Amino acid sequence: MFARAPGFVHVHTDQIASPEVVRDRILRVADIAGAERVYVAPDCGLRTRTWEVAYEKLANLVKDADLAREEVS
Repeated sequence: MFARAPGFVHVHTDQIASPEVVRDRILRVADIAGAERVYVAPDCGLRTRTWEVAYEKLANLVKDADLAREEVS
């Protein structure tokens, strides 16, 4: 059995999703697949974004994953 990493951050826009939205996406997948099987990742590469936007999206993704972990534990 292998784990899948569904995309939690839309990479084809410069819009930065709120922490609550991404946290809720992570928790929804955790409810379906089990928290131990969820790998938090963007839905694809961020090469079409500027460095600043890509960094902010990834930095927020880390914070959002931490928020989701707090909910699960």
